[in-house]
Amino acid sequence: MKTACVLLFYLTTAAPAQADLRFDSRFDARALPGPALPLVARFGSALLDMLPRGETRTMVKGDVVRTEVVRSSGALPPRGTIFVMRGPTLIVMDPLAKTYYVTSRPEMVAQVRPRVTIVRSGDFASVDGFRAERATVTMQVDLPLVAAAPPGFPASLTLEGEVWTVDQLKPYASTLRLAATSLLGSQGAPAIDGFVVRQRSRNPQLGYEIETTITHIVEGPVDDQLFEIPSGYREVPVPAAPFAPR
Repeated sequence: MKTACVLLFYLTTAAPAQADLRFDSRFDARALPGPALPLVARFGSALLDMLPRGETRTMVKGDVVRTEVVRSSGALPPRGTIFVMRGPTLIVMDPLAKTYYVTSRPEMVAQVRPRVTIVRSGDFASVDGFRAERATVTMQVDLPLVAAAPPGFPASLTLEGEVWTVDQLKPYASTLRLAATSLLGSQGAPAIDGFVVRQRSRNPQLGYEIETTITHIVEGPVDDQLFEIPSGYREVPVPAAPFAPR
């Protein structure tokens, strides 16, 4: 379940495009005040520790996307992990061990079908030098049954929050939806109209908020070799827990 949510989160904040693009993403997580589900009282600190924090760097060339984890804690994969997404194929590389594995459309993630409601506000703010419009977003997700889930864990989650989108970069977002569809299925990607440069998502049930901010957005040439498996890397089987911390 955690892997599914993390991968879905990546896909909604990274943006493939027709031109070359580079940007950084920062993930923050914090506890919300007020009551939450009873299980949070028992597992509150553990749940908060599982939330994604850190930074990633994404590079895009045509319809191929490379994301590298720059700083990691919680649910983010280990620092240095590299993802290359090409159509329905996801390559995960570990530069430290010089290994890689290839996968596509993980079964658990394929079961996630969010129902999304988006309302544009007409309010604008400057984010990384771009004029971004705020929209409110509500997303309901029915979670697949997971044997390891603690007792009392809900069968569905409701996420509420805001996104700030840039129309100027909208072509990148449309290609994002195509890439997310290849991995998650026809209803896997929220149909947010525009390139998301900032996102806040709250879950009162579990008592947390996640915020993602995209910065250092640059359109310009990206080296083709960054999207290839380096010479000397050894292919390994897909691990049972692909994104478990080291």
